[in-house]
Amino acid sequence: MHFVKALLAAIAIGLISPGAMAQTATTSPQEFVKAAASSDMFEIQSSELALRKSKTSRVKEFARMMIKDHTTSSKRLIAGQRRTTSQWRRR
Repeated sequence: MHFVKALLAAIAIGLISPGAMAQTATTSPQEFVKAAASSDMFEIQSSELALRKSKTSRVKEFARMMIKDHTTSSKRLIAGQRRTTSQWRRR
């Protein structure tokens, strides 16, 4: 039970941090990509840990969903970055 509480606290911190960063008007595209990638990596790794350690089916189901969603998010981020980089190089 302690593990689940710690995991939920870590997820809450992860959800709050990007919101605080979004309020900064001077965030460059590179800083955004770095923060988003870092956030995705944290969510994937913490969810993998929950999947291995948890005995609760609902926690495991949530962990699988988080892994799937953040893996998709990372792929989209990479695709968007490649598209932007190739557009920039053509100029």
